[in-house]
Amino acid sequence: MRTLILLFLLLCTRSAFGQHGAVVGALAPSDPQALATGSKVFATLPPLQEELGGAQAPSPSWWSSITSQPLLGSDNWLSFDLRTLISDSLDQSPRFRGVVQKREIAWAEVVQKDAAFDAQWLFDYRFGRTSDPVGNVLVTGGPDRLREFDWNSEVGLQRLTRWGTQWEVTQKLGLLDSNSQFFRPPNQANSRLTIGMTHPLLAGSGRFYTERLVLEARLNADVTRQEVQEEMQQNLAEIMLAYWRLYSARCRYIQQQALISRGEELRHLVAARSHFDTGHIERLRVDEQMQRRSDRLLRLGTELRNEQSRLAMYVGTAQINQHRYDELIPRDLPNCPVIDLDIESAFITSLNYRPDVAMVAAELEKAALEVKVTRQDLLPRLNALVETYVAGLEGRYDLFQSVGQQFTDGEPGFTAGFVLDFAPGRRAVQARNWAAQAELRRSAARTEETIQRVRAEVEIAARNLMTASRSISNRESALKTAISEENYLAERWKAIGSDGAPVGLLLEDLLNIQQMRTQAESDLVEAQVEYLDALVRLQLAMGTLFTECGETITQETQPASVARDASPIPLGLIDSIPEDAAANPAAQGDESVDTLPKAVEKSQVDIR
Repeated sequence: MRTLILLFLLLCTRSAFGQHGAVVGALAPSDPQALATGSKVFATLPPLQEELGGAQAPSPSWWSSITSQPLLGSDNWLSFDLRTLISDSLDQSPRFRGVVQKREIAWAEVVQKDAAFDAQWLFDYRFGRTSDPVGNVLVTGGPDRLREFDWNSEVGLQRLTRWGTQWEVTQKLGLLDSNSQFFRPPNQANSRLTIGMTHPLLAGSGRFYTERLVLEARLNADVTRQEVQEEMQQNLAEIMLAYWRLYSARCRYIQQQALISRGEELRHLVAARSHFDTGHIERLRVDEQMQRRSDRLLRLGTELRNEQSRLAMYVGTAQINQHRYDELIPRDLPNCPVIDLDIESAFITSLNYRPDVAMVAAELEKAALEVKVTRQDLLPRLNALVETYVAGLEGRYDLFQSVGQQFTDGEPGFTAGFVLDFAPGRRAVQARNWAAQAELRRSAARTEETIQRVRAEVEIAARNLMTASRSISNRESALKTAISEENYLAERWKAIGSDGAPVGLLLEDLLNIQQMRTQAESDLVEAQVEYLDALVRLQLAMGTLFTECGETITQETQPASVARDASPIPLGLIDSIPEDAAANPAAQGDESVDTLPKAVEKSQVDIR
């Protein structure tokens, strides 16, 4: 009798499995687009009869080969890999184009400040007529009004050198006639060539002082460049994370479809055994679970499309946003090797690549520059003046002869001397110096704070990555266990029925283990995405994400007009500040700049 019962169950089971193709084609009645793709997608899925028959256990990541196939039943889809997506985004995205413009604006400010050392041409042309009453006969020698006609022109060249010397060369030409009886010769042509130089000797001397505005603009441009790099890294991280979130959503969608497929087969099996050991309550229980699973698939489909919209927004290319594809298909699969990081090496790398570390170092250089400038201003302002000239005068409005006489008649005249400007007390300058020293100490404290924060972020990101890499193997083991448990319960039910136990309990266990298996599959994908998320965040913490993703695509090139001098100077301001900070009594006893971390203490700005 027991043999007959087993044969009957076997025939019922084969009858149920013979409807497998129709069941898959009727997947997810609540999602119309799944109807068109269910049979295509699940042609590669391991059928339930193989699991129940124990022919071959499915691979824990069986869904990986399906994620690169269309799922939503539309021919309007786009498939891409992550590297191509990033490259196109860097080239075409308005987000990246807008960020790069900030760098161009900063370099324009550098050019503007550097243009102060360009030569300046001076042109001055004037024509005038004088008609003044005379109250002294000695002015005109007789006429009661002084009438003069004059034309003057001046051409000159001025230039400020990078060492603070102001040069000026001017050539004056003029024509003059007067009704005065004492005016000799009449119809005069006059000329005067003047060369002058002013050079600061104390306050305001030195190339660093003259170029202070250029140096400050370059430091600001460096800060802006680091801000641009930081913002671009954040944008790249958003694209990469959105890419893997889309992959995760597609995996969950596939896994839910597989769960519905296994549930449909179980529904047919329950229906086939309705005259033996299952009743109406079991069929209702399966129907309830199938409705829940279909509703879950509907929500996962919406989540999948939402992730596509987010990725399209982050990428920002015209191809994705203007064409409006119905489905975006990522082709890359997660690669999650076990990693054992050296956290100290990662921290050292972050000091070399983190944009915020470079920014605080540049701010520290700016503060040191201001201290050095204000100390220079504490000195008296002493300028050396030298001026020489030659002059010529000729009648008959003969300008050419007048210019020639500059070098043939007479001798050059000259003036030399010093100009001293010194205010006793100089309280305003001393106050500026005290404020600059306080800002330097504040920048030093911010630098130390930033380094401590960077170390903490790197340590946290590294530990998260190592934990995520080890979590994947645990979830793979959990998935294999869930698959084995589902196979065992299904095979047991197929072979021996309830075996004296309530059928509803066994069916409930089988439905629950199916759900647990799908949850284990989802957990494995989540662990892989968490690994990739942790890897991206570690690269952000180390500042290497932009380097890894193609920094050469947007390599910064400095305008050629910025550096006009053949010998650029490095600042090195932190090392050049004297130990005796200055006359601020409150600063006595404070730690000097030498207490800064070594990674920032040696910071230099290359002026190129």
